[in-house]
Amino acid sequence: MPEKLLFIDTETTGLFAPGAGLVQVAGIVEIDGQEVEEFNLWCRPFPGDLLNKEALDLIGYTREQLAELPDPADAFRELLDVLDRHVNRYDKADKFFMVAYNAPFDNEHLRAWWKKCG
Repeated sequence: MPEKLLFIDTETTGLFAPGAGLVQVAGIVEIDGQEVEEFNLWCRPFPGDLLNKEALDLIGYTREQLAELPDPADAFRELLDVLDRHVNRYDKADKFFMVAYNAPFDNEHLRAWWKKCG
């Protein structure tokens, strides 16, 4: 089975999931040491997501700019398409290893976003 790494980073509207919104998920897919795909997906927060001013300042977006971003369902489908191109979701042995600078933070926010996306 090839080694599959998913380098990932998220931008959020706050520190704590599930209350904060995920607005960006970006990453690189690497298989057996070769970069095979990059992605950079932006989406607006879900209604009711907390929008922390310090987090918005950090990502450089206003509330109004976030409202203009694509629907989270579209970004979710795009991320699923990336994953489906490289992993057979029905084969338990065919999975990615997630690599992130702050993996617990990114993992927590991705899981909360995944649930919100249904």
